[in-house]
Amino acid sequence: MAHGAVVIVTRPEPGASRTMAALAQRGLDALCLPLTLIKPCDGVAAPSGDFDGVVFTSQNAVRHGAHVAAKASYRAFCVGERTAGAARARGFHVDAAAENARSLLPLIIAAAPRRLLYVTGAPRRPDIEHGLARAAIGLDVLEVYRAIPVEGAAERIAAAAGGESGCHNRAILLLHAPSAADLLAPVASDLAAAHPVLLCLSDAVAAALDPGLSALAGVADRPDEAALLALLDDEMRRLQVAGASEGA
Repeated sequence: MAHGAVVIVTRPEPGASRTMAALAQRGLDALCLPLTLIKPCDGVAAPSGDFDGVVFTSQNAVRHGAHVAAKASYRAFCVGERTAGAARARGFHVDAAAENARSLLPLIIAAAPRRLLYVTGAPRRPDIEHGLARAAIGLDVLEVYRAIPVEGAAERIAAAAGGESGCHNRAILLLHAPSAADLLAPVASDLAAAHPVLLCLSDAVAAALDPGLSALAGVADRPDEAALLALLDDEMRRLQVAGASEGA
């Protein structure tokens, strides 16, 4: 395996395939072991009444909720440039986009909407709901998908990190969401014993890790895929230098 390491992709489809393709382009050995699968909610309908805009915090929200959200408003506030791009592709005018929910909140508040439709999934962090409630902005929550845990996935990841996927020196896990970090808690002791590298998309992902795994974590400079892959590139270079030193 490349530099004695295997990269384990834990995000669900369709993002998992994009990440695996990026790893293949780098010539890295990788395993796709999603911790969750995305399941659209049935019978979703927009609440009645007038809305001043729609909040999308993920591409999955756009993918599964844009057709409903468009009945409320074509004005959008988005977390992440990929989310914003997906919203624009579906005909929305993006008033503001920011790299995370906390950064987006002041932009929403500055726009002074009276009532917004929050198109989202579960589980989710409460930042948007709490922040807009404090600003006295009306918010209707519309769940359009759920991230369902994949049975046995955490155990398979721990086994792979421990070497059962083949002979390698180190496993590198890519963690894209706090829910992924939460799902690793039951196998935290096994993972800690395997001593993998845990590369996290954001501080929120790292904060959700079991305390026993925190020392193994690194965090991307920005909460996006490009920054996470840049962090991976740095780690692979470090492993390559370490391997060269050991062979000298």
